[in-house]
Amino acid sequence: MECAGSLALSKKDLVQQRRNAALAKVFEAFDEDGSGAVEAGELLALGKARRKLGQKGGEWSEAQNARLLKKMDTDGSGTIDCEEFCSYFAEALTHDEEAFNVTIESFMEVAQSISGEREEKAVGGSPTSKSARVEELALRWGSGPTTQQLKLAQRRNDRAASAKRYGSSSKRRGQDSASRGIDAYT
Repeated sequence: MECAGSLALSKKDLVQQRRNAALAKVFEAFDEDGSGAVEAGELLALGKARRKLGQKGGEWSEAQNARLLKKMDTDGSGTIDCEEFCSYFAEALTHDEEAFNVTIESFMEVAQSISGEREEKAVGGSPTSKSARVEELALRWGSGPTTQQLKLAQRRNDRAASAKRYGSSSKRRGQDSASRGIDAYT
């Protein structure tokens, strides 16, 4: 009996390790300047990008940004380090594995969007295509995407295309951020 309990704990630890690894990759992508911390300006740009991409409704204000930064910045440094980021989102995000993975994918899409906008401004090029973003997400996920990651990316692209054609699908289905277990930012 005791052995079965330790196996369950090990599985739980493994799931938490996977979540933390995914969150650490998101943090790295969100840390646009590579400073090892997400500053207020980076967080503000990310919040605004989520709304621009249609992942969240409404406007992301500096006041909302300051409140989120204060919640996440547990050491009072004025920035969010990787540990603070992972700790906050490990608790704030849903514990459903599939929904968590979709949220991670959404976060990576936001980071890619910001990176693409920055590159576009620097070279005057065109925005990154959806397929290029999927490839970039696959590269950021590590040694190559798993089948589940590819399916999630394809499902997201399909939903985005459908939303452009018919309007926001999440609104039609009555899904909002609260029903997915995600707080105001996420």
